[in-house]
Amino acid sequence: MDTQNHFYSHSAVLAEYCGLRRPRHMRGLLQHGWTLISPVSANFGDFPWVDGRGNRRLFVWSHESRAWDPAQEPSETVALGAPWLYLHRLAGSPAPRGGDAPTVVLPVHGTRVMRWQGDHARLAQQVREQEGSVLVSVHHEDLGDPDIVGGWRSAGHEVVSSGARQDVAFLPRQMSLFTSAGRVVSNRLSTAVLYAAALGIPVAVYGDPFTITGGDREAYEAVRERWPEFHGEQTDTAVTTQIARRELGAASVRQPAELKALLGWDHPVSLGAGADYWLRGPVEKALRVLGVRERVSGGQGLEAGLGAGAWLRHPFEHLPSRLERTLPPVHPLPEPLRPGTTPGA
Repeated sequence: MDTQNHFYSHSAVLAEYCGLRRPRHMRGLLQHGWTLISPVSANFGDFPWVDGRGNRRLFVWSHESRAWDPAQEPSETVALGAPWLYLHRLAGSPAPRGGDAPTVVLPVHGTRVMRWQGDHARLAQQVREQEGSVLVSVHHEDLGDPDIVGGWRSAGHEVVSSGARQDVAFLPRQMSLFTSAGRVVSNRLSTAVLYAAALGIPVAVYGDPFTITGGDREAYEAVRERWPEFHGEQTDTAVTTQIARRELGAASVRQPAELKALLGWDHPVSLGAGADYWLRGPVEKALRVLGVRERVSGGQGLEAGLGAGAWLRHPFEHLPSRLERTLPPVHPLPEPLRPGTTPGA
């Protein structure tokens, strides 16, 4: 229905799990990242006409997250479990290396639409003092920023990336990176931290959290209070693993046939979902971004407070494009990208 269904190779991973030969459009909206508030408002706020009661469903990862109460939502949601959990099954449930494996650090990232404010060089030095030399996984769009890449390299760290969010190999690269890590660290609790924790990998959230606005600091403190188990230089792995699996919906993972039916893939074509993806979805989103129609509070999370100008500086980032014709590489999982490399190189 919308481009977010296909971010981070999510639809491709689910298609492979269901035994399809290529990604397809799905009958509804799929949560595309862990959220600090209800995913209905954070991920689906630009689509209030989709209430989960008709042919178009709202697919969330979990009904057990501390972030929200499904019973308080006006819309109906279906918990499926995060695509990350399906990929782990597809990859043969690889175990973390542990031991003396390197630490992986994921500094909080922005996008072309939304930029974080913070000193990467100072954070890199703090990490060096605490962790030693590490692998730093930066957002694909941050690879071209010399202040970010240079700040981490100057402290003796190696910089890698999982690729662009439209890359069908994004999630497999991230799984390859994490299962080769002894520990995963970030300066903000995020989807990626929960991914690592769910696999039993030690995680920690510490350091300058960076900001977007002054009020964002209050939001950060609220997250620390709600998920204190992840914050600090040392955490209890057994505890963080249990919480992460609830947040990602491990109890809601479906069998292939059931998932295939829920997503509307038990029919040979997805005409309605395809029409929504190419026509209605982009039009509805554009009308809300431009202010022609009211935008639901919380729509697209932190990006909701940005004006139309921020979106229009990169308009093609939000338009639908042709789906990948291939499925994610799983055996073996692909290595992360290094600066100067391109997917498939």
